[in-house]
Amino acid sequence: MYSAWLTAPLRFWGTFYTARGQWFDGVADQLGPVGASGAYLSIPFEELKEGSTGFLSHTVSERDITNFAQATGDKNPIHLDDGYAKKTIFKGRIAHGLLTGGFISALFGTTFPGPGTVYVSQTLNFKAPVRIGDVVVVRAIVTEIDSEKRRAKFECVCRVGEKIVLEGEAVLQFPRVKKGS
Repeated sequence: MYSAWLTAPLRFWGTFYTARGQWFDGVADQLGPVGASGAYLSIPFEELKEGSTGFLSHTVSERDITNFAQATGDKNPIHLDDGYAKKTIFKGRIAHGLLTGGFISALFGTTFPGPGTVYVSQTLNFKAPVRIGDVVVVRAIVTEIDSEKRRAKFECVCRVGEKIVLEGEAVLQFPRVKKGS
């Protein structure tokens, strides 16, 4: 059922609204937030609907883990030391849980809903480890919209293959767009 989620790393699929006011349907193959039209992919708050869904996939690398450890200072040997990690319940190195959570942030900030949105809150429930070479597929679904506050709630799930590795809920704040912009 969920095998349809899987695709090449850092591909986005669905229908996206670009800053130039154009719709892009299908798969965006670019490796960043720039869409087919050369604009940032983004969905305006007014066009967001309950049930709207976004996806992102990323293959976890050694470099991802070492960069995350360097940036955050989390140098727990379960993430960095093969010898240490082999003696643990995981029998090998695992990625930082918040690295996986960061892929949710990448989806929100780059394509779904896109640039300008800001986190209000995020819950994360870690279900299984993520390892080097795993393809993490993020899915975020709009579950609630508060038009007055310009906020939306999302159900977030990260999978490796058929296995849920992380799930949670996020609330995002959408910017007010100035007239004439």
